[in-house]
Amino acid sequence: MRPMLDRFFHRVAIVMALAGGIVLCAVIVMVGLSVFGRASSDLAHGLRDSLPFAQALIDLGLGSIRGDFELVEAALGFVIFAFMPLASLQRAHARVDLLTPYLLRSVKRGSNHLSAWGFATAFAVMAAMLSVGTWSKYQSGQTSFILAIPVWMPQAAAVIAAWVAAIVALYLAMRQFGQGSQDE
Repeated sequence: MRPMLDRFFHRVAIVMALAGGIVLCAVIVMVGLSVFGRASSDLAHGLRDSLPFAQALIDLGLGSIRGDFELVEAALGFVIFAFMPLASLQRAHARVDLLTPYLLRSVKRGSNHLSAWGFATAFAVMAAMLSVGTWSKYQSGQTSFILAIPVWMPQAAAVIAAWVAAIVALYLAMRQFGQGSQDE
């Protein structure tokens, strides 16, 4: 049963990381295009008296992508939480191992159990609070300033990713009780 659950959670983590990576790549491309557009627009404005096509470029709408920072803000919550399940499975979270190499094996095991439950608890609390905040934004009808995107929509994507991260972390914490620590 456990190998099947391990494969399931690993596949879920991979799918979430791929989704987060696709969104992150889209954000990177969008930011690059926006910066290029802003720089090109500034250049065209500076050269519009000396180059006849500069004004034509300005008239075509050369410039930054409208609401670019709102799009970045909307996407990054999902992106961050989308990578958490894979980071948890690979035990790739930031660690400080100043004292642990010198601790007894049983103390290391206890420390690893405590940190696994700490991650599970932290992810669950973040997911719950993000859920409450998203519901509040949905009820209020709040929208972003420039693009008028309902704020709850990108937050809902982050909520899904946060709950997946919490469930994976909970699974890993429960799994550790049956096998001991992997870092002994």
